[in-house]
Amino acid sequence: MTGVGGRPEVVIEGSNSLEGPWKEYEFYYKPGDRTYPLTWTAPHQPRLDWQMWFASLSSYQHNPWILSLMHRILLGQNEVLDLMDRTRSPYPVSPPKYIRSQLYLYHYTKLNKNNSAPRAWWTRTLQKEYSPPITKDNVDLLAFLNHHNMMPAPLPKKQPPQSNVVQMLNQIRILANQVSPPYLLWSLAFTALAIVTLGSMMNKKKKIKDAVNANVVQKVS
Repeated sequence: MTGVGGRPEVVIEGSNSLEGPWKEYEFYYKPGDRTYPLTWTAPHQPRLDWQMWFASLSSYQHNPWILSLMHRILLGQNEVLDLMDRTRSPYPVSPPKYIRSQLYLYHYTKLNKNNSAPRAWWTRTLQKEYSPPITKDNVDLLAFLNHHNMMPAPLPKKQPPQSNVVQMLNQIRILANQVSPPYLLWSLAFTALAIVTLGSMMNKKKKIKDAVNANVVQKVS
């Protein structure tokens, strides 16, 4: 699917001034920082990172969700920021005033002349501006999102009390977020495999024991 002629990628950037500097937002799995090592994903399917690649194949007009994503970054929505690599967030305390996106073409780096590995994993060239700088209260942006029914739902003035089940699920999510998704899925898979294998061995042992007991009873009788 990718690699022939380079890999196009949309890079989201934030800044507190239109003059810059512009700082890049990093995702967990897709290419961004050229020096960041590649990340193992299987069997996890990083859907947001994957959709970002699809967005790079056309324009934001055909991918209105990406402007919704950028708008929610400007709003500092935690549920959205959690889908990105917050440990490398360029604005960990408060969101920037402006946000934009650029389209780059990525290529793998080659070995140095002495066959040593270069520091960077990727080389990239800027293709064009993918979406212009916007603010969270940009009139055109809000009209665009409203047209596509992508405006964030207003927060209730008073938060309803959470049930015990909701509180438990929130705590599970907090714990799960501390583990890399591929490692979490592999851990669950190996745990399930161990349980099934152990159950099968115990069942087989029980059948052998029952067969021996039946044979002893038959000889006595």
